[in-house]
Formats: sequence, structure tokens, C-alpha cells
Amino acid sequence: MSTTWCFFITKSQSFALSLGGLSEKINWLASTSLKSKIISIILVSSITHSGLDSETLGVFCFEQAKNKVKLNKIIKYGFIIFAKIMIAENISKLKLELNDKAEIVVVSKYRHINDIQEVYDLGFRAFAENKVQPLLERINQLPHDIEWHIIGHLQTNKVKHIITFISMIQSVDSIKLLKEINNQAEKNNLTINCLLQIYIAQEETKFGFDKEEILNNEFLESISQFKNINIKGVMGMATNTENKTQVAAEFTELKTIFDAIKLKNIFQNFETISMGMSGDYQIAVENGSNMLRLGSIIFE
Repeated sequence: MSTTWCFFITKSQSFALSLGGLSEKINWLASTSLKSKIISIILVSSITHSGLDSETLGVFCFEQAKNKVKLNKIIKYGFIIFAKIMIAENISKLKLELNDKAEIVVVSKYRHINDIQEVYDLGFRAFAENKVQPLLERINQLPHDIEWHIIGHLQTNKVKHIITFISMIQSVDSIKLLKEINNQAEKNNLTINCLLQIYIAQEETKFGFDKEEILNNEFLESISQFKNINIKGVMGMATNTENKTQVAAEFTELKTIFDAIKLKNIFQNFETISMGMSGDYQIAVENGSNMLRLGSIIFE
């Protein structure tokens, strides 16, 4: 049995077992082929969360599965509905857990347009991409009121391609980049929201200003002179490690840096601490994050 089918059995049974009115039909699964069982469980899951009349829709779906009518279409329908169910369930759990403690920026890299649209339809407007090219492809495929963030390393020669629509550049990691953002923003009569990316991880592959540089008064005063940039706060990525103590310490360091800069009262609206991804968002919130960059925990 393939990994995909195993996944759908595991994920779907919890929904199927909760059905009451269709219990006699679920018993029918014992005598069917494995694939038909899985298709039916997916469909039952869909019925449970569809808001439609479960008995009527259930009879139709089970008859389709039993008679093997257009199985490819049934499978496709089941997969689409199941993805919707998972996304909705994941978001519901996140909202309950976070209780508005932090804003969620949905990381949409590598995700299908339909899945991104589903998250949008559930009320989210802030989405993020790591790279410019995928972002440019998405902006014409999705609603125009999405607030797009860039969270990956941004090359100066790419700034001009995103300047007219970008909502926030979270990954500002050099004076050179700040100058280019300001230049392009000035040309377009815009003010761009930015976060200062701080290097807090023990990994050479990550970018950011170092602690000594970012806390230097002269440096901070110099970057505050960019008239077309609005420095909103800081961003950081912890080391990719299972050591939660280390991750917590790195997030604490970022919060300390944020507090120190804010006390200097150099930037207006300096309120954002963007730290925490799907694997460490709970630790991030515990240590002061008010903006999370979440992808897999929403889509998977």
C-alpha cells in the first residue's frame, strides 16, 4: 500500500467514525476493495464537514463508490475536499491556541494556488514568499488585496520587481539593500514597510545584521534617514535544531534586541517582532513574538 493511501486512511478515519446516521453504510466498507474503502472514507469525511444533508449526499457518494462510477473523478473530488478539511481544521486549532497573541503570516511557498485560495477564503490576507519569481507568478493568480511579504534573502536587483505591490519586506539584512529599497520606493512615491533581520542562529546559511551593529546608535540614526522606508520592527530565525533550550535562548535574544531598539525611540511604529515558524512557533510566542511565519502547520 502506498504512503499516500496510508496517510488518507489515518487522517480520514477519525472523521468517519464520528458519523452516526451513516453507520450502516460504513459497515459496508468491510467487504469492499481497499481503494474503495479509502475513497468512501474520504467522502464521508467530506460529508461530515460540508454543511450539506449528510444522508442524501452520503447515499449518492457511496453508490458512486460501490458501482465504481467515474472513480477518478470521485478520487479527485475527495482529495480536494479533504485538503479543504485539513486546512480548515489546522487553522481552527491555531486560532484557538494562539488566541490573538500573534499575527499569522501564511507562508505560501511551494503550495498549490487552490490551497492558498482556500486559506484566503478563510479570512487570511497576509501571505509570504521566500523568492521573488514565485511571488511574481502568484500575484496575478490570486486576489489583489493580499498583503504580500518577502521573508527570504532579497537581492538588490530584484527590489524593483516587487516595489509597487509589496506590503512588507521582512528580510532586510544590509545597508545596501535598505538603500535600494529606499531608491525604488522614492521613484514610485511609496513608503515601504520593512523589518530588520537580525542574525541570532548558529548557522552560517542564515542572514541578518549582527547584534553589535544593530544596537549602534549612529547606525540606527543613519538608517532612520531613509524617507521612503518605514522600519516596523525586527525579524529573526532560530537555529534549526531539536534543542528547545537553544531556540528559546535565541528568541529571547531577539526580543532583548527589539526592546533595546524600541527604547531608543528612533523609529515610529516600531512594534513588530517576527519570529517563529511551524516547528518553533510555540516557543516564539512564549518569548515575545507577535508575528509568526507559518506554512506546513496550516497546509499539512
